[in-house]
Amino acid sequence: MRSPSSTAATVYVSFTSKRDGAAVHYKHDGSRFAQPHTLKLQAGECYNVELSVTGGSKPTIESAELSGRKLHLVKSRDYPRTFKAEWAATYEHPTANGSRDMLLLSVKVSTSDGAKRAALFPIQIKTYAPGSASYSSGLPLGQMHFDMDWSSALPASPTIRGDHPRFMRRTSGSSITSPSASRDIASAA
Repeated sequence: MRSPSSTAATVYVSFTSKRDGAAVHYKHDGSRFAQPHTLKLQAGECYNVELSVTGGSKPTIESAELSGRKLHLVKSRDYPRTFKAEWAATYEHPTANGSRDMLLLSVKVSTSDGAKRAALFPIQIKTYAPGSASYSSGLPLGQMHFDMDWSSALPASPTIRGDHPRFMRRTSGSSITSPSASRDIASAA
């Protein structure tokens, strides 16, 4: 049995449009912003979110939030442990040209050996006006994955929320994959 301090998990997330099932697109921004890639979201759009987790000691997602809004998770597969939810983009106005916003994904994970940890993963986004042609340009998102290392993730606490300042110092790396490619094509440090 692994000790909780040596446990690691990988959290995967994907977004599709609830309206038509289309994949969310992203673009490479290089070093102009905090992360080298940006997800493209549409103001006021509803999205299907799929979260899964893999790792030692059979991790499972206990709860998740996107920018402080709790997701109602419905289990859809046993392995990898996968959950689906709907999320309405809370951004009502397009992101200003030359800037980016952060969508904060807060995840609480537990394992069969009793370890419970939480982490916050910032996702760089740009919100477009409904009907904007720029929204669907770029590469379609397959999924993003975030590595949780128990030595750097925070112990899960019912009193700590995703917007808590302590989370801001404890994030792990991420990468994005396109549905047509199995290799990492962008990495945020």
